[in-house]
Formats: sequence, C-alpha cells, structure tokens
Amino acid sequence: ESEPAQATQETEQLAIDNKDVLPDGTYQIGSAENTTKVAEVQNGSVKDGANVQVDQMNTGEAQAWKVSHDDIGYVTLTNVQSGKALDVDGALAVNGRNIQQYRLNGSLAQKWIVIKTKNGYEIASGIDPDYRVDVAGAGAVNGINVNLYRSNDTKT
Repeated sequence: ESEPAQATQETEQLAIDNKDVLPDGTYQIGSAENTTKVAEVQNGSVKDGANVQVDQMNTGEAQAWKVSHDDIGYVTLTNVQSGKALDVDGALAVNGRNIQQYRLNGSLAQKWIVIKTKNGYEIASGIDPDYRVDVAGAGAVNGINVNLYRSNDTKT
C-alpha cells in the first residue's frame, strides 16, 4: 500500500499565504462561467464517494459547503447536508480526476487552498496546487461533472 501524499513546503507556504482569502463560513461554490450554476452532491446523497456535479442554484443543503481552516491555512469544504468533505478521488492530481464527497479524514485529498484571481476565486488542491476544482469541459449545464484540472486561466 502506498504512503499518503505529503505536502511540499511550497504547497504549505501557499496555504499559509492564502489562509485569509476566504473566511470560515457557509458558501455555495459557483461557476464563474455561469453564476447560476453551483457545485452540489448528486441527488443529495450522504454516501462516501457520492459525485459532485454542477446544478442550478437553489437553497438546498446539498449545495451548501462549510469552509473551515486548519492550523496551517488549508481549507476543508464540508457539505452541509452530508457532513462529508469535498475530496479528490484516490488523492491523485491528474486532469479529469473526479471530485466526490468522502468522510473527513484529514488527508491532502480533502485539503484545499482558495486563491483570489481576476475571475473570482479558484480552489487549488492540497495534493498539487497546480490543479484546481474545475467544471468538466467548461460546461455550465445541469449535471456536468466537477473534477480536478491543471490551472489554465479559464473561468471554469
């Protein structure tokens, strides 16, 4: 079995430098491509591994994410409905890697760095901050998958 990913000093410094960008609280994670679309847990599931997708903004708890910071400055995004964390499947930072919800475990797969950009905010992975939360294929239609993708200066 492989060892869990370890953060580099550069990644930890990025978390420290951006710890005050987004205060603790409850938010919706919107698409800069279409501001009426937000990240939600598919079908309001409370199961480990349930998919995160984009859907029309509503007031449901499946679309609400609690932001909290650890001692370093990493952000954990916890779904209000399920109490589970936004998580990179298998803790692999590669283009198209699925983003799901999973029970809180403190791994880098659940640690994020929120960075202010010209388009709003980007959510960088603690595994490799060159990878960001992304809407698959730049789509902003209901049901489009949320995944990890190398930062490319687009609104997705």
